[in-house]
Amino acid sequence: MKGNALLHRSQFKLAAFYAGMMGILYSLIGIETYYFTEQHHHQTVDREISFIADTIHNSLEPKLVLPDKIDDSIQEVFPDFCMMPRCQGTNSTITQRHITNAFAAVDQYYLILTDNTGKVRATAGKVPTNVRNNLHQTLTWTTWQETTSHHYYRQYMMVIHSRSNHYPQNIWGRLYIGRNTGNLVNSLQALQVGLLLSLPVALVVMSGLSWHFAGRAMLPLYKAYEHQQLFSASVAHELRTPLAINQLNIEKKINQYQSTDPSLVIHLEELHRQNSRLAGIVNDLLLLAQLDHPKVDDSYCYLDEIVEDVAEDLSSLHNSHQITVCIPSHLCPVTIRGHSDRLTRLVSNLVENAIKYTPSSGEITISISETARYYMLQVRDTGVGIPAQELAKIFDRFYRISVSRDRKTGGTGLGLTMVKSIASTYGAEVKVKSTIGFGSVFSVKFPRKHYHHWALGNIKLVMSTAIQKVFG
Repeated sequence: MKGNALLHRSQFKLAAFYAGMMGILYSLIGIETYYFTEQHHHQTVDREISFIADTIHNSLEPKLVLPDKIDDSIQEVFPDFCMMPRCQGTNSTITQRHITNAFAAVDQYYLILTDNTGKVRATAGKVPTNVRNNLHQTLTWTTWQETTSHHYYRQYMMVIHSRSNHYPQNIWGRLYIGRNTGNLVNSLQALQVGLLLSLPVALVVMSGLSWHFAGRAMLPLYKAYEHQQLFSASVAHELRTPLAINQLNIEKKINQYQSTDPSLVIHLEELHRQNSRLAGIVNDLLLLAQLDHPKVDDSYCYLDEIVEDVAEDLSSLHNSHQITVCIPSHLCPVTIRGHSDRLTRLVSNLVENAIKYTPSSGEITISISETARYYMLQVRDTGVGIPAQELAKIFDRFYRISVSRDRKTGGTGLGLTMVKSIASTYGAEVKVKSTIGFGSVFSVKFPRKHYHHWALGNIKLVMSTAIQKVFG
């Protein structure tokens, strides 16, 4: 779709929409995947812990009968149980009979047995340093983090009942079993990083596919546009000759009946004006068709001289409207590579547009400025202004802001369209700012790095200054 900015922008918007929707869908799938994976991991760990706790609880509870006493037979079932205070400060492992036969990662678990008063009576496994601060008698499940190693632990509490009447509510104590969930956290973090890193890669792939399929979807529209463009150019080209012939014939008739039939001359002059207007539309359509497929021109032209020439050529028009056109005495010299007649048309259309919508006693200012990156042409008027909702449409073909303006000012609605088309061939950007009742400012930015020859502009300035001094 080269050579047509409108279709190119449409393809870009369509591709961006496709890519955005796919990105949102991918993100939702990633979030759902992470959420369900996390839930599955937590449920698996909880099932492991509860299974081990049930096994140990069922073995311990029958042997804990007397208060403040742990029967020695427990050592037969749990030979590695560390009884307080004999093994205080040491770590041991849970017996392999109950734990390691079912689970390989024995060092990830710890076990704590407390009596009814909350005093620790026995431990097993790798007990964390600050686990005592997390022994809650009312919470079945707790998740906490160790302060020194920053490991996360998942802990399960079970009440151990006793058959002795010496205990209130027949509660001997509580059994706490916890598991180090560091590997679970690491795997979830790895999954999260993987999903986040895959998102930009997926977006790039989806953007490429979206661009491709958007182009294929718009291909019939582009072909239809090409046919319409070819048809318009062909019709406009064919109309030029009969319109020119009609123009000559009307002029001959006007001269012929100038003295014999004045009433007929009035009608012929009106016909001449309408024929001229139609010829202008045809020429504009042909120029727009040429601008859709621009050709590289190696010639250079001077934008400052073009501005001065346009202001001089349109002096009769703005004088008849009692409008003042202001141009700085020393315009910034700008040398641009391209067609001088097209740049003249660009400047002329901007100035004519300003004249049409500026009331009598108004003012139009044309200026040229420069920065390190671009040259800027500005046409400022004190006209009626443009409504904010219309600013995005004024560059469309045949678009007019209101019918009342159309009748008062005339025109075809192709002037600003041509301005934007010509500017695009130079890589320039057209912008407009307007306030109702205060006027409008049209700005055209020409990038210096592509379409200017700064050295020629400096040479021209030096030569013109020298000539003024010599012939002063």
